[in-house]
Amino acid sequence: MHGGRYAVWFLATLFFAFQFILRLFPSLVMDQTMVAYGIDAQQFGHYASLYYLGYSVMQIPAAYLLYRFMPSRVLSVAAFLCAISAWISAYGQLWQWLYFSRLLLGMGSAFAFLGVSEIITQLFDKDQYAKMVGITFTIGLIGAVYGGMPTANLLGTYDWHDVLGLLGCIQALIAILIGIFVQVPAHPQASFVNFIAGLRQIIRNPTLMLLAVANLLMVGSLEGFADIWGVSYLMKALTLTKPMAAALTSLIFVGMIFGGPILAAISRFIHSELKVVIACAFLMMLIFVLLLTQFFMISTVWVQALMFACGILCCYQVLVFSLGIKFMNQPALLGLTTAFLNCINMCGGVLYHNVIGKLLIVMSEQANVTVMDYQLHDFTLALWSIPVGAFLGGLILLAVYILRPKEVC
Repeated sequence: MHGGRYAVWFLATLFFAFQFILRLFPSLVMDQTMVAYGIDAQQFGHYASLYYLGYSVMQIPAAYLLYRFMPSRVLSVAAFLCAISAWISAYGQLWQWLYFSRLLLGMGSAFAFLGVSEIITQLFDKDQYAKMVGITFTIGLIGAVYGGMPTANLLGTYDWHDVLGLLGCIQALIAILIGIFVQVPAHPQASFVNFIAGLRQIIRNPTLMLLAVANLLMVGSLEGFADIWGVSYLMKALTLTKPMAAALTSLIFVGMIFGGPILAAISRFIHSELKVVIACAFLMMLIFVLLLTQFFMISTVWVQALMFACGILCCYQVLVFSLGIKFMNQPALLGLTTAFLNCINMCGGVLYHNVIGKLLIVMSEQANVTVMDYQLHDFTLALWSIPVGAFLGGLILLAVYILRPKEVC
């Protein structure tokens, strides 16, 4: 059974990794999408943000469905939703279908990590949970890396519709394999009333809500820049090809592979997770100030270093989940607290994509043009929303630090 449980875990983890490729795909075909559907930067921002809206809306229902029903069936359906989303994006004729497909992708992806977490909880010992979650994130981030330069190179040879259609077929195959081989029991005794009562307790915790808002404001580096706008900005700022710009942006995800253990070790050394998260907020702000003022643009090596460092800092989210559990101090609400924080966190994607798209229109006073028609100055001003958000998030965390209970310093 030992080998079998690892196979089951790996199939679920494969879904978690592959949804990253689909999530990042729009950043590689931004120009083609805008031309094909006649949309501007603001409308593209709306489109990109719908993934995060769907993810956020489904995060808490996903936590309940995975607990109440067989995770294999729930995960298989969710993976199929992602496959259908890819096919609609590839071959849909109307922009309304494009928007719907992005929302559908977010809704399906919301089940990926929570599903893996549920499988780990049931199939592995408690002392193996942290290790298996860490390995899961590493594999998932490898998927994010492959959503950059390798996929961009593929797009240089084949039509983007066909590439996305193929990705949808691979996702459908993963869904079928999960449905056949992943057999994990449900918890039929789970009470929906107790679930709602637990959610009410979370919402009424003011310290936890401040932590959630700060987390939302700090995600711009990852969900705003790395996911969508970073490739186009670096192409414009450094006069790079799309594969090279995608490779640079992917370094954020490479940094995240190492960031979790590094930040966890630092927090243990100084005996404070909250201080580490505060430092991450202001350091991410500094990185984007340097990037957007082109302080180190004389060499791509400096940009590589900034992207890698930013990836390490983006792993502050792991510490946020740990802090959230401490602030609630109720082991029975561990999964729901994590789902709630992740829900608010993904709302940051909705915020940043809409704000950046709108600012591009306002700053350039242009509409109905491709993304590369905007000037570097326009991109720079729009992306300043990221360090501003990180700064505000840091200020909120400082307030939490001042007002916090002593035991969670």
